Amino acid sequence: MPKPQHPVLVGEMVIAERFHQRYVAEALTGCWLWDGQLVNGYGKFWNGMHSLYAHRYSFVLHRGAIPDGMVVDHKCNNPSCVNPDHLQAISQRANLMRSTSAKAKLNSSKDNCPQCGGAYHFTKCGSRSCRRCRARAMRILRARWKQNV
Repeated sequence: MPKPQHPVLVGEMVIAERFHQRYVAEALTGCWLWDGQLVNGYGKFWNGMHSLYAHRYSFVLHRGAIPDGMVVDHKCNNPSCVNPDHLQAISQRANLMRSTSAKAKLNSSKDNCPQCGGAYHFTKCGSRSCRRCRARAMRILRARWKQNV
């Protein structure tokens, strides 16, 4: 029996077929509700090598790679939905701002450091830090290093 020329592609096709058997389309909302394992409301999917979040796999399968520094957000606010039309790649900050959690929304909207009142600096990866507090912490750390030498 001849070997398939592209075993990865054949494997991906089989995995994609398995994926499409694991959700139920809801007519009213258009959501594709994950019918497999759920963890904190999010679908989990075994791709043959790793356990992945089903919505992230759906995004990659239908739209391509998730851009660096981005997360996959549910426009429908339904974590078990895997419909690629309901998914979008956005920054973690934008995801928190859209959150229904009041605490996450409040914390992500803060522009100034609660310790010193200085403006936050946003790093390359999208997290924020206060330059004043970071510089102060580094001065204290260097002083401790000097004492131990």
